[in-house]
Amino acid sequence: MSGQDDWWSRGEPCEEDGIEFCARCKTYIGFPKFVYITNGWSSAFHASADCRALLDGQAFVERRGGVPAPVVQVTIAEGHRDHEPCLICF
Repeated sequence: MSGQDDWWSRGEPCEEDGIEFCARCKTYIGFPKFVYITNGWSSAFHASADCRALLDGQAFVERRGGVPAPVVQVTIAEGHRDHEPCLICF
């Protein structure tokens, strides 16, 4: 990816809102507007709440006797803040 989208791909704030990975200014370059995360130990964001890796992670926590963190829908900007794209669903 190159050219006019470089600023967005590098996570630079948009000129209009000053937001990194601004979904309003750049709604799609390979990512949806909204993604799914947990606030547990996972460092990934997911394209779908039904992602196999996400569901497997939740099941892993349960098998170990833990309580899985809730799956939360967030903007792509928030997902990029502390998470990386899931290697399975992206």
